[in-house]
Amino acid sequence: MRLIRWKAEDGTKGSCNAHCYNNLTARSKSVCICTGINRGVGLKKAVQNTQKMYKEWIKTREQERHTVISYSLAPMCQYVQQYLWE
Repeated sequence: MRLIRWKAEDGTKGSCNAHCYNNLTARSKSVCICTGINRGVGLKKAVQNTQKMYKEWIKTREQERHTVISYSLAPMCQYVQQYLWE
């Protein structure tokens, strides 16, 4: 399941999904938007991390000179959005 997906103006895009949060190996060929925080932690913890940190991850992409034009969160990550961020 994809927890977060983003796309930049220059066509760069990424996400955090089961390949990341179910990965128990330290090395991976893909670079995830979560910068490794969700790596191997399982779905429940990855959802909690994403709920808390997704805005920071988007800001990091923008600091890397990617103008983020869209992002979306999985429904299970959205329910606390209104309480934490709005």
